[in-house]
Amino acid sequence: MQKSTLVGIVIAGVIFAVFVAVFIFYSSGAHSGWDSKFQDGFEQEQDAFETVNDAMKTYAAQYTTSHIELTAAGEIKIDGAVKATLTDKQKAALSSIQTAVSEQYLSSVRYANGRIEYRYENDLYRIVYTTDGEKPAYMRESGEDVKFKRIHLSGNWYYFRQK
Repeated sequence: MQKSTLVGIVIAGVIFAVFVAVFIFYSSGAHSGWDSKFQDGFEQEQDAFETVNDAMKTYAAQYTTSHIELTAAGEIKIDGAVKATLTDKQKAALSSIQTAVSEQYLSSVRYANGRIEYRYENDLYRIVYTTDGEKPAYMRESGEDVKFKRIHLSGNWYYFRQK
């Protein structure tokens, strides 16, 4: 057998092994350890989540809009333009939330359609607050067909993990 053929077979075998390992990881539920990390992080920082939520609700009422984005830097964006920044207390709360689950980075907080969503960088996890008190029926935009696990955290708070 030629050396290049052998190298090709080894590379194909490694790629196949990686795919099998990823499949086993996701199908076994091994990543459910994240569930408890998010739950614990939420419990430890619930006051900080409430502080950021109050800010989001205030800005939604002030700008009479149904869609607001809060960046990880504490900037309030409406229609893509920065309109305000958080107070020092609110920035400290946001910082606490960002480190509540240290392995996952909070990328943004969004207010839309009666939900305040804490979105994490890889978009597989979210913490969601519903302003109407209803249990959220979807993880992402209502038209997307995404399988997810939903866990009730407290009051109007829910944790989502994409399956």
